[in-house]
Amino acid sequence: MLTDLFTAISIGFFLSFVLGPVFFVLIETSITKGFRAAISLDLGVVLADVFLLYFVTTPVSNWLIILIINQVFLFLEDLSYLFMELIYLFKEKKKTKK
Repeated sequence: MLTDLFTAISIGFFLSFVLGPVFFVLIETSITKGFRAAISLDLGVVLADVFLLYFVTTPVSNWLIILIINQVFLFLEDLSYLFMELIYLFKEKKKTKK
């Protein structure tokens, strides 16, 4: 049992440093959109990981509730993206009038 624990810790430690697609998206976002957007993306990834851990540990009977909550979060994410695009377009339109 102790060897399994050490194996799991070493695999988890190794996987924590693996560069995945989120890492590259985070770098691109910080370069193109700035620090605040990168922090928002990072907090979203952490929140998604927390929800994933919670959902994996819940019984199957609660999955319908989980799916509904997931759809609500996806809708709110799309809505916030839409508002951010509208704000960006409004600022660009204002710049062109000057």
